[in-house]
Amino acid sequence: MTLYQSLPWRKLTELSSGKGVKAEWQDFPEEFLSITNEQASSIPCNGRAGCYMNVVRHGPSDIVGICTSDTKQCDRRTLKKSELALYRIDHKKLATKVAAAIGFTEQHEQIKDYTALWKFGVLNPQAEHSFPVYCFLGQTSSQLDKIINQLCMGEQTFLLIAATSSLISTASSDASSRHKSKLIGIDDVLAIDAAGKVTAKNSAQTIVSNWLETVLPKSAKPGSEYQFPTPAGATWEQFVFEFTATEMLLVSCGQIQERLEPEHLKMKNQNSGKPTLQWTLLRSLATTGGSISWQDQDATDRVKKQKQELANKLKQTFGLSEDPVPWSESDKAYKAKFVVKAADNVLRQL
Repeated sequence: MTLYQSLPWRKLTELSSGKGVKAEWQDFPEEFLSITNEQASSIPCNGRAGCYMNVVRHGPSDIVGICTSDTKQCDRRTLKKSELALYRIDHKKLATKVAAAIGFTEQHEQIKDYTALWKFGVLNPQAEHSFPVYCFLGQTSSQLDKIINQLCMGEQTFLLIAATSSLISTASSDASSRHKSKLIGIDDVLAIDAAGKVTAKNSAQTIVSNWLETVLPKSAKPGSEYQFPTPAGATWEQFVFEFTATEMLLVSCGQIQERLEPEHLKMKNQNSGKPTLQWTLLRSLATTGGSISWQDQDATDRVKKQKQELANKLKQTFGLSEDPVPWSESDKAYKAKFVVKAADNVLRQL
């Protein structure tokens, strides 16, 4: 992580009241700030780190700032009302951005009796497994340690996102690991470029996926003959395939839902450990609305071969005899009978 990446998020821990004027928030993303009805009694002096000036009001439109340093290093100056407006973090907007980056269902609420703790949503990788997602926006590691100890007293596994990864102490990390829970920082999930634009980090889903590997039961062991528990009488039209990560597929059919990886569909190269072309083709279907077409004859032959391999492996895994991706003469393309899609954060990576 670059120094620039860590600095904006540090504002969440540096402003003790959780509020500050624009000059105090500095490079923090404006999309996550919400103006309050309050005004500051002191603001930073221009251009001097750690130097503040008191706000003195002589009248509604006659406001001046006077440096509080012993030597009065900064010049007295007239202040605008806009400089005094206090801003706070917009928890809802932050929750929405984090939920999209990781891929969980947003459920935004403040947790009572816990210092600066918010519930941002629920991570539901399998129908029978769901984990609450919390966000800690406090200032100190000791505050976070106390919260982790309290949460770990319960039985429910959780994902907690701290204001910055630097707040996560060894004690909290060890305690959460023993509880099979996971701690990460906002700086592990979101990136900010020099223009202030916020984007999801590609590594965010990998971090969460690696953690889920340790807490979720495998649908099948590597090398075993996995078979999806397809309900009797089910058809391809009842299936929904959703990529929650580039190498993670959530498959649903009625009330049955399982998390599959390339190896479960026999789409993992045993030598390189990478997904095969059939997995790549299946992933491509998620970006095209479930259809495969081409532009030239060579591409036609390649697509036909990989499409047939994909169809064979899907039929074998799901126990259905019909072609899951048949040819559509009207569309001049292969069209998936099942719904296939990808989470927004995955689409950005494809």
